[in-house]
Amino acid sequence: MINPDFGINGKTQIYGIFGFPIGHSLSPSMHNAAFKHLGVNAAYIPLSIPPDKLKEALKAIRILGIRGLNITVPHKKNIMNFLDSLSEEAGLIGAVNTVVVDNDKLIGHNTDGRGFIKSLDEIGFNPRNKSFLILGSGGAAQAICVGIAALKPKEIFICDVIKERANSLRAHVRRIFTRCYIEAVPVDSVRVVKDRLDILVNATPIGLKETDPLPVDGELLREGVLVYDLIYNPMMTRLLALAKKRGLRFSNGLAMLLFQGALSFKLWTKRQPPLTVMRKALCGEISKCKAS
Repeated sequence: MINPDFGINGKTQIYGIFGFPIGHSLSPSMHNAAFKHLGVNAAYIPLSIPPDKLKEALKAIRILGIRGLNITVPHKKNIMNFLDSLSEEAGLIGAVNTVVVDNDKLIGHNTDGRGFIKSLDEIGFNPRNKSFLILGSGGAAQAICVGIAALKPKEIFICDVIKERANSLRAHVRRIFTRCYIEAVPVDSVRVVKDRLDILVNATPIGLKETDPLPVDGELLREGVLVYDLIYNPMMTRLLALAKKRGLRFSNGLAMLLFQGALSFKLWTKRQPPLTVMRKALCGEISKCKAS
């Protein structure tokens, strides 16, 4: 989607997103809508970059004059090896989802954790003194764990089918927040935390397909638990459908996508992002996906 008020010309500023694959990304819709609304002559494009071409692609940024990037799977951690510097937040998280180009320097940031916290705030959930179960231990889970650990939760439990990854994330967070109670819980014994939970967060891709099983034992969806699925397309995953059926509070990942994107937009442009416009664009794009 290109800003129709300007078209493409020699003054068009280029932004984009690196991922592999990248065809599913909804980020272009919200950022191009924001540029149009603010009257900015800019375009945001999805760029499919294989992992073995990441270093070369980053070198091309300076040559092509790209002003900023979002970074998604599978590049969030590996990209740190090829940047000039990191924000304090990105360094603590150990992953990057935003690159700012400043005087030919590539600076890595991470807005995922703050985007998640803002989405919790929108639904009235305060992380302080709450018990979390995080399913998965990839880049998004890492940003979320670091983000909530800073807000003094009661406890954080991490569950991943790859036990070593969960243990690694636990150790990473404990190094930064020594007083935070955080444990890695094996998949086969995750039910032991059932009665302690305030919120369950699915940070795995399980649920993207209609045929996917539940990412966790349904017994964990007890009364009083907030169920949060980072997946936003489909907007109602099997996990969220079960939460709805049981009368629980639930949220998909659309608000997190919106807020992390808005924070990236502000880093690039130094302008206040038009949240209502960006949210409308995302919802419209999801509606198109449903119809196709």
